[in-house]
Amino acid sequence: MQTKRECLSCAATGERPTDYGSVDCPDCGGSGFLPSRSVHIDWRARDIERALSTGRLPEAAEVKWMLTELHNARRALTEIVALAHD
Repeated sequence: MQTKRECLSCAATGERPTDYGSVDCPDCGGSGFLPSRSVHIDWRARDIERALSTGRLPEAAEVKWMLTELHNARRALTEIVALAHD
């Protein structure tokens, strides 16, 4: 069984301060605990899609993250295909 990891961005409170008051922490979705890797990837991909749909270009860090995830997925799929052929 995997234990939940506390979100370090909000110190497990689920909130982040802004100039306009507290908002849900974008890293944990307001829960105070980090989501699974697949959920986190989905959230970040949606953030990038939302930005693109409003006409904002993604930041370099977002593109770098996405490319890293793409490379990881490709490597995993290549390993799965190689194991399936064995």
